[in-house]
Amino acid sequence: MRGMTPPATGPADPPPDAAALLAALRLQLDWGVDEALAEQPLDRLAAP
Repeated sequence: MRGMTPPATGPADPPPDAAALLAALRLQLDWGVDEALAEQPLDRLAAP
């Protein structure tokens, strides 16, 4: 593309920690998917 320059980049970020990414994905699964699939809202404050 003529006349376009790439965006400026800052210092390179360190690679993400795989364990942290997996932990974040686990939280998303634990707190999101089950509620999205439930027929009724889940009461997370109710006693088990």
